[in-house]
Amino acid sequence: MGTSAVVRKAGKTHAEALKNRTRIVLEIDKLFQDKRGLDPIGQQFEQDGGPDVDGIVLIHLEQRLKSVGLTDDQINSVLYSREELEKPGLPDEPQPKLPQQQEASLSGSSSYLTWIDRRLKAEAPAATTELSWRGRLRRLADWYGSDHLAGINRKQAAAYKDHLLEQKKPSSVKTELGTMLAFWTWAIDAGEVQINVWSGLKKKLKESTKDDALAPELVQQAKVKALQLKDLGFFLQLYTGCRAMDHQGLRYSDIDMSELSIRLIEWQTETIERRLKGGEKDVRKVPICMKLKAVLEELLPDVVKNTSDELIFPKSYDPSLKLFSHRWTVNCKKRYAIKSHAIRSHVITQLGAKNISPCLLYEITRHTQTGMPKVVMGWTRPSWSDVAAVMELLD
Repeated sequence: MGTSAVVRKAGKTHAEALKNRTRIVLEIDKLFQDKRGLDPIGQQFEQDGGPDVDGIVLIHLEQRLKSVGLTDDQINSVLYSREELEKPGLPDEPQPKLPQQQEASLSGSSSYLTWIDRRLKAEAPAATTELSWRGRLRRLADWYGSDHLAGINRKQAAAYKDHLLEQKKPSSVKTELGTMLAFWTWAIDAGEVQINVWSGLKKKLKESTKDDALAPELVQQAKVKALQLKDLGFFLQLYTGCRAMDHQGLRYSDIDMSELSIRLIEWQTETIERRLKGGEKDVRKVPICMKLKAVLEELLPDVVKNTSDELIFPKSYDPSLKLFSHRWTVNCKKRYAIKSHAIRSHVITQLGAKNISPCLLYEITRHTQTGMPKVVMGWTRPSWSDVAAVMELLD
């Protein structure tokens, strides 16, 4: 065709092209049938009752196309062939995404936005997960030239991997390809695609380099500064090994000073959705060691009597992400030159060096070790006294 626009030979003359353009519009409509309600062409046919009223269809169709932002030149590119456009001197503005949309529409495939909406309803992931889905699939769609991604073949998937490697570290590319792999697995089950074109593309990509263990001197300096700043979150993480989002979402009612325990649970109000990274799997109760007890009594003395559902760190919640901890995580790096996750790793490393059982480690931190059977994680329940004794080993 010599162009990436949708073109159809309408006739040998301009008059004949105008006469035949209703038929051409119908052909184009078939290419967009999966976008009913979103596609201005298909929606207009439905509202006007079909192609028999072609005068009304043509007038309303042009209005529809204009309403979704197409210029006159773009509308001409949709309705006329290049040959007929050139005769009266009308400019042709190609629409690069239309060929892929045509192919996808004929195959019955939906746009990636529809994929995301369907998966959100089924899985209800965290808001941060949804953001990563939208961002990564949008980047793929921009590169591919269409929001209909089902037409991507194996060669194109490999080319996109190379494209990502020109911009990002192999470890980041591996993460991004993991999202694609999971989405195509979902799409197979959903009947959107037949094969997973991303299978195997993550192989041999390097993992990110793990940070070195925290130096004892750095940890000690951080403790001193955290006391000065009255940063209770630092000590909650240091003496439990929990994640930042775990301690920043705590309420007074989650801390029991008589039992010396902290509940890490999920809950929801009209304005806040408290989630744990692992969902129900991460729900647990951990003992308060003597070192943490002393810090709590110094930095949060009213925790002894306050049993309300009031947030301990009310400014930590981000309603747009439905997430606690982002602000504290950023401040942790700035204040102590220590990443938040490194504190959790420090706890796990300490207990691992003391040959603590993986079952005890899992009970405290919900950290799993490679090869640890799921049946062990699900059914082994160490005694409260055993877990409390382990917590006292933390420095």
